[in-house]
Amino acid sequence: MPMYNVAPSGNPLGYQITSGIVEPLGSMPDGSPAKDDAGHSYNDANYWGYCGPGSSSVALWYWNHFANSYPAGSYNDGVANTYWTSNAPYRSYLMYLAQQVNPPSYKTPGEITYKSDGSNDGVYPTDLRDALNFEASGRSTNTSWSTFFYLLVKNNDVGSPASQEASDEQTFHDDVASDIGLGAPVVVEADTYYLPEWPYTHILHWITVIGYDDNAKTYTYTDTCGKACGSSQDGGLNTIDQHRLFSLAMNDQFMGNGNGGYIW
Repeated sequence: MPMYNVAPSGNPLGYQITSGIVEPLGSMPDGSPAKDDAGHSYNDANYWGYCGPGSSSVALWYWNHFANSYPAGSYNDGVANTYWTSNAPYRSYLMYLAQQVNPPSYKTPGEITYKSDGSNDGVYPTDLRDALNFEASGRSTNTSWSTFFYLLVKNNDVGSPASQEASDEQTFHDDVASDIGLGAPVVVEADTYYLPEWPYTHILHWITVIGYDDNAKTYTYTDTCGKACGSSQDGGLNTIDQHRLFSLAMNDQFMGNGNGGYIW
């Protein structure tokens, strides 16, 4: 079970660390090179698509506390060689998840899938689920690692592949409440157009739900994107109407083709 205390309705899971996790920049807002934790300059457009590893790092902190304790190290995606530590904004474990995590189901290490030209193709929902289970299980090598805790529920949109579990709004809420009650966040793939911290633009994006409030009818979540990549803020907490989050994750036609849904 997760290492953090459970949280009932109205009280999100502890967020002192997880609300400060922010993805590394691909470049500075003016297009100039960004700098890693060793002060080395780099430009890597692939880093703009690291919301999957970001949300995974948030979720897994409640299991292993690696986000702020993982060893510092060098990471190379074929474009940039960068060095990251576990000091705020806590990027070493995020980069490990992006480029090096290697569950038995993976053909190549890392949550990120690359296109033939070497560009970032994002994180497939099944790969994110497998990384969560592998890491939460302590990198178990037995046959049960893949079903250790997390299940994938795909977008309900007509035309998308059949879900592993049909979901309506009440089921979605029950799944979130169940996990939060156990101290485990829920990872959601949503359309940024409807997220309150984003401008009106359609992008597939992973966020992590760490609380719910049935009196206010809201969910509380973290967004690791940061101001430079689309969000209006670096880290922090966000709230969204419960019906809205269910709709944009599960019934949004923009998703389609197997995207969208949640992992709980």
